[in-house]
Amino acid sequence: MSKVYIVNKSGHDFSQAEVYGELIILTQGTVNVFATDRLRDELRNKLKDSQEGDYLLLSGSGVLCALATLIMIELHGKVKWLLYNFKSHEYVVREVVKREVK
Repeated sequence: MSKVYIVNKSGHDFSQAEVYGELIILTQGTVNVFATDRLRDELRNKLKDSQEGDYLLLSGSGVLCALATLIMIELHGKVKWLLYNFKSHEYVVREVVKREVK
């Protein structure tokens, strides 16, 4: 079964994302986005057992989302984002694949 890594849990209801897999929270509430080294290490530790087919649900600070995305791409060569579409009130999947720069 896939896992859905929630970048930051705040006051939102993420239960609709359960259809994509087990929900796992990476951070919760307010975090110090200026402590980037500590955040990177904390996220890397929590994502180390992730698999290529897992999802990253983007929520919270752009810094957190950027770091989590970078780590997933480092680990798997790609990341599968779950983005909430406020018009349709459902999650959509977008995939970003690492491309070699020449």
